[in-house]
Amino acid sequence: MIFVATSISSGQNEEQSPMKKQFIRKSIAGLVMAGGLVAATAGIAAAETGTTSSTGATSQARTEQVCKRVDSAWDRLKALDEKLHAHYSKVVAARDKAIADGNTELAAKMTARLDRVKDRHTRIESKLKKVHDRVQDRCTVGDPTLAPLG
Repeated sequence: MIFVATSISSGQNEEQSPMKKQFIRKSIAGLVMAGGLVAATAGIAAAETGTTSSTGATSQARTEQVCKRVDSAWDRLKALDEKLHAHYSKVVAARDKAIADGNTELAAKMTARLDRVKDRHTRIESKLKKVHDRVQDRCTVGDPTLAPLG
């Protein structure tokens, strides 16, 4: 306090206070940081304007990728349906044999199994139709109808 009182009374500014020095240092450091950020931002902006937009190529690549996945899923569902047809014919043959042998209990179980196979076939067909409806504008997919069981 004595230093402040003497400097005010004399009107001379011989020495700066330590707080004032610290404030000046922080201000200079802040200005340097801000200048560096402005320069870095300008460099990034200049680099971004030099590139061309590739949204068309990205969209086409994404569509091709979707079509590949659709083809894969389509093939899996078709293969599963073929296996289902083979299984259905085997179960029908086993049920007919059970009926011929007079085993009604086994025939009833086989009939219940045939109903489950038919339900599975219906679900596969609905999935194929769903996939077909979703991608028919972008990809080439086959006919979603399947051969009926039985």
